[in-house]
Amino acid sequence: MADAAAGVPLDVTLTGSTGVWEGLGWGAGHLRSRQLQVRADGRRLGGRPRHTTVWLPDPQGRVTSARPVRAPVPRPQRVESVA
Repeated sequence: MADAAAGVPLDVTLTGSTGVWEGLGWGAGHLRSRQLQVRADGRRLGGRPRHTTVWLPDPQGRVTSARPVRAPVPRPQRVESVA
């Protein structure tokens, strides 16, 4: 296993920061999930760090993106007048 402290660069390093907890009410309740900003950096990424925000866990117990999901834009319906 590579160790950056031993002078061998790691392939990828993951760093988590700025977490936001969900689920607590006004001082009561249960923690349900946490939104966490994740940064990936390392030689395998070509020197370009990557960032994303994830839910730990999501409502189904998985790790998923916390980015807003765009709703599909409905196509306008063609309306013809009947005379």
